Formats: sequence, C-alpha cells, structure tokens
Amino acid sequence: MKLQNALKKKLWVTNFWLGTHGNVTPLHYDPSDNILAQVSGRKRILLFDPKQISFLYPFPAHSKIPHLSQINIDEPDIEKFPKFSKAKCIECVLEPGEMLFIPVFWWHQVYSLDKLNIAVNFWGKAKFRKILLTYSGSRLLAQIPAFLWQEFRNMVSFNSNPR
Repeated sequence: MKLQNALKKKLWVTNFWLGTHGNVTPLHYDPSDNILAQVSGRKRILLFDPKQISFLYPFPAHSKIPHLSQINIDEPDIEKFPKFSKAKCIECVLEPGEMLFIPVFWWHQVYSLDKLNIAVNFWGKAKFRKILLTYSGSRLLAQIPAFLWQEFRNMVSFNSNPR
C-alpha cells in the first residue's frame, strides 16, 4: 500500500496510445520524466540529449509549441537548419513487453512499426531543482514554457526545506 501511495504522488499523467504502422510522433521533448511501455507492436525511437538543443531548432519559447522541433528529421532542410547535421541521436526499437525511460527534456521522435501498435506511457512529476542544476547555463532553460516556471515557483513556495 505504501508503494502504491508513493507512485500516486509521483505520477502526473497516464496515456493509452493506439496506432497503426506509419504513425510518427514528430521530434519533441516532454516537460517531465516519461516511461513508455510497449504493449503490442514495435516502436522505433530516436533520442537526442537536451544539450543538443542548438542543433534541433525548437519553436520559439513564446509560441504555443516550444516543445516541438521545426525540423522534419526524416527529410531535413540543411540549408534552413544547418546545425542539424551535427546532431547525434540514440536509436532503439521498443518490443512488446519492454519499457523505455525518457528523462525530462530529452528530445525524441517515435515511429510505429507494426500494423497494430499499443503503448502506455506514464509521465512523472519533474524535479525542478534537479533540472535547474543539470541544465543551468544552457539554452534549454530559455525554452521552458511559462506554465512550468509557474509550477516551479509554486513548488518552491511550499518547500522551504530543500533537499
């Protein structure tokens, strides 16, 4: 029971994904830790370290989609996005029964490989103190949307005893 209560405090959102071959989730990051659990079918996932943000051309921080890249990474326009050629990704294929942990702010593009594709993901509450310490001084902090900064301020105001 203690484990179940602890998990409830850590989880933010759970999603169920049902798709078919050829579905592509474009290059983006999530504002919290993500565990992607594959139930049926396979997914190909390309992951980019958050420190590569200058190669990934996110939409402006003030836009409605600052977590998305402007690049079609399958057919990149190198003239328009020249730094993308320096980006290095980690590639994996997620099989049924496997899970992948995608840390907060890691960029990823996801491809459904099979006729029927079922997955569940669990987004956990971000630990903003850790995020700020990890990425301080990088352009990534400029990309954090205003609602996350507000969430951070709310967390700090309730926790005067940092760990």
